[in-house]
Amino acid sequence: MRWAKYVIGSLASICFMVLLVFAEPAWADEMDGPSIAKVKEAFQAQVSLSEKERTMPEVMQVLKPYFTDKFVDIFLQANLVKTKSGYQTFGSDFAPYYIPFFSYDKSKMKIVQDGGDFFVIEKFVDDGDGPVSFPDGYQGVKFLKTGENEWKIDEVETNIPDRIIEKADGQVPYVKGKKPGQIHSLWSDFSRFPIGFMIQAPRAMTSPINVINQVWIASDIYSLNQASIKKTMTME
Repeated sequence: MRWAKYVIGSLASICFMVLLVFAEPAWADEMDGPSIAKVKEAFQAQVSLSEKERTMPEVMQVLKPYFTDKFVDIFLQANLVKTKSGYQTFGSDFAPYYIPFFSYDKSKMKIVQDGGDFFVIEKFVDDGDGPVSFPDGYQGVKFLKTGENEWKIDEVETNIPDRIIEKADGQVPYVKGKKPGQIHSLWSDFSRFPIGFMIQAPRAMTSPINVINQVWIASDIYSLNQASIKKTMTME
């Protein structure tokens, strides 16, 4: 039936929009574990510099796996102190360029793609407990890919750009036991349509063309089914 083609065409448009909206968070989710883990390791590396005196090569060896050269230079200029036997940091609650006190909880932290870079952020709310108070809002770090093809922290952000916050607020929350990129609620309801069309997880959609092809195949199957039903009713 001709109207079925229009219905399926509309669904194709919806599907394409879903792909655009959800594909980026899905990509971020796929690197969710290692990225959050790397942020935690990077913070521990910063803190470890206060534990004992080190030579400059030893200091660089601690930081280089996690931070870009630019960030390492800025961090050391602000925090490293020359001691009798080497170098050491003496961190405080307000020492600059330290990674924020993240919870490292996947349900609270978010990874957002911004062009070719990634932000790992978390929303902080001052509950009034403890001796240190921080302003409410998102804080985070910015990852970029270096010339060695490694993801490293290039910035510590206390003023997250609005475009990053908007993307973070629009992400599907992490749910334990659910695979990255899986779409729930409204979108899963499409699987109940009589045409048998299913919107799959974004990473299963290799390209918009494949998505549209799947939709039109579903349309043809639906049309054949309708023709078969009509023929059966006529024979009866």
